[in-house]
Amino acid sequence: MQFGTTLGRRILGASAVTATAAAALLAMAAPASAHTGRPEAKCVGEKAVLSIHLTQYANLDNKIVVKDGEKLLLDDKFKSDFGKEWKTDGTVPHSFSVSVTAADGAQFSFEWKKDLQACVTPPPSSSAVPPSSEVPPSSEVPPSSEVPPSSEVPASSSAAPAPSESAAPTTTTTTNAVAVPASNNTDGLASTGASIAVPLVIGLCLLAAGGAALILVRRRRAAE
Repeated sequence: MQFGTTLGRRILGASAVTATAAAALLAMAAPASAHTGRPEAKCVGEKAVLSIHLTQYANLDNKIVVKDGEKLLLDDKFKSDFGKEWKTDGTVPHSFSVSVTAADGAQFSFEWKKDLQACVTPPPSSSAVPPSSEVPPSSEVPPSSEVPPSSEVPASSSAAPAPSESAAPTTTTTTNAVAVPASNNTDGLASTGASIAVPLVIGLCLLAAGGAALILVRRRRAAE
């Protein structure tokens, strides 16, 4: 009786372990088989937009690389979910590529690529001058506009006319030179016209100032 009870307990324990392991495997396999999301590239208005939304990946180091032609946009790692969007110039074409490496199996990794044409056409540059705006060669002055040689003044017109016989006779007048009398200066010195009164007055003033200064000095000495 005791042997049967022990055997029953062992069977129940083994069944419980088996059920637990099966539940764990199912829990791990469910999210692994549910990797969802794909990149998308399209024109939104005047912008070229690349959007990536990935969900339900393994909570491990999944790797993603995003490029636009040869330009690297992203090289990073993500866990279970990833979401990002790029808005680029819509006047030029783009060649987007996405590489995803899943950490829980190569069957969940993928490579994606899409070429997107320009979303808008850029307007022509207004800085270029059209050829029609150039000045035509016909605007040059023709050689016929030069002054002809016949417009020169004849030499005969510049000659003075001959004197007429009826011109009035010329009269001549003579003037007598006036003699200038000699100077009466008997001193033999030339008169310069300068007066000596000014130097005399200045000399007197200096003498008076010197005398006053001398008197003032004597008074000071006497007072000491």
